[in-house]
This record gives sequence, C-alpha cells and structure tokens, in this order.
Amino acid sequence: FVPTGDGVVSLNAETGDILQKFDSGLSLLQPYIADNRLFVATLRDGIKAFDRTTGAMIWQRSVSTDYRTIRIWSGFSYDEKNNMLFVVTSNPGGLTGQTDAKDDLSVSLVAIDAGTGKIQWHYQHIKQDIWDLDLVGNPVILHDALIDGMVEADDVVIALSKTGEILVLRISDGTTPLPNAIRKVPVAPAPTNTASPTADRQNLADWPTPIGAITLNLEEDFSHLPEDGAAYMRAKLRHAKSGWYLATSP
Repeated sequence: FVPTGDGVVSLNAETGDILQKFDSGLSLLQPYIADNRLFVATLRDGIKAFDRTTGAMIWQRSVSTDYRTIRIWSGFSYDEKNNMLFVVTSNPGGLTGQTDAKDDLSVSLVAIDAGTGKIQWHYQHIKQDIWDLDLVGNPVILHDALIDGMVEADDVVIALSKTGEILVLRISDGTTPLPNAIRKVPVAPAPTNTASPTADRQNLADWPTPIGAITLNLEEDFSHLPEDGAAYMRAKLRHAKSGWYLATSP
C-alpha cells in the first residue's frame, strides 16, 4: 500500500501490478491496515478510513478549521491495542506572525479513535507557532511503560519536536505522567504581528532530557574558530539574536 500524489494504491507484492486505488488525495506518509480498514493521513484533508474491499471511505476527520489548513506531513502511527491513531501536525503558516491568533490543532499531537474518527484528545505544544517548529516523526507507542515517579505502568505515546524536546503523554487522556515534565516559558513580544494573548507563554518539555537544542550562544559558539573566521561570523551575525521563542524583527 503506497501513498501517492492523488491517492493510495495497493500493489501486488510479487509482480508490482496495481490492484486498487483509494481516492484519499495527497499523502506523504505510510498508511495502516487493521482488519478490513485502511487508514490514510493526508497532507491537507485530515485522516481517512477506507473499506479495503470496496475502496469506499468509512469516515474522514479533519484537523483544520474554517480559517486555517493544518498539514499532516511528518508523523502518523496506529496503536492496535487501544485502536487509536496518532498524528503530529504542522505549524499554522505565516512565519512573520501575520496569522490570526485563534485556537487550532497546529503543532499538536492528535489522538483519534480509529473506529469512529472522533478526536479523543490533543496536546498543542506551541500556540500560534511563528517559528516553524512543527512536531516531527511518527509518534512512538509504548505499552505498559514504567516511568520514574509512576506507581503503575501505563500506555504512553511519544512525540518529538524540532526543538529536540521529547513529549511523553498518556494514551488514555493526553496528560503527562510526571507533573513537572512540561513548564511554561515567557515569549518575547512580537512588535509587528497579532500574537495570541494566550501565546505569551509557551511550553518547554524538560523531561525526558531534550536530545538537541536550537539556541545559539552568539558570544561563545564561534570561539573555536581562528580569529579571522570568528571576526567574519561576528560581522555576519552583528544584527542577530538568539533564544527561545524570539519574535521576528520589524
């Protein structure tokens, strides 16, 4: 089962012959099969479930709103035990901050009932993301995970961020197993945009330890260069700024 520009096609694994086409629209991610159902995450039309025999669509669940199209380009997973689908979503677009500040499912991990297509819960990591910090990669599902601080094992889903943060959430309700795993950090005001009042503080996941960082120390990170190279970088970056959730300059 192969995603293409205008739908998923099923191929004969022995001959490569096309057996059937599912009119899902553009998908960039692998589909999933459960019993007689085929689940497809599309780029702009949300998640769709098809009958494998007839090719008919069973249900469709959009992650967009009437004012913004949220894309699914990076991650899609199926949890057979809990019969749930998980997707991670794109930023809302508009990196200069000209987008309207409204609630949506951008930069979110979204949990969907595979039987009905109903959204069970979602966790939005960044509100009105003007930094292009989409969540990335297929969500990782762990059953009966033993996590520090938990009395009993639980089913969890793990999502990754472009910032190197690791998000660990309970599959049952989208909450974090540890109460202090995610904290709020202040955001520099954006002078030229209509930033959301609710986006003046953003999430930052401290646990598990992030696997990378996107900040740059403008004073120290080029100290290893020869003086002429360091001088070149200082000249190039003389108007630069670095830090968490900085707004674009006027």
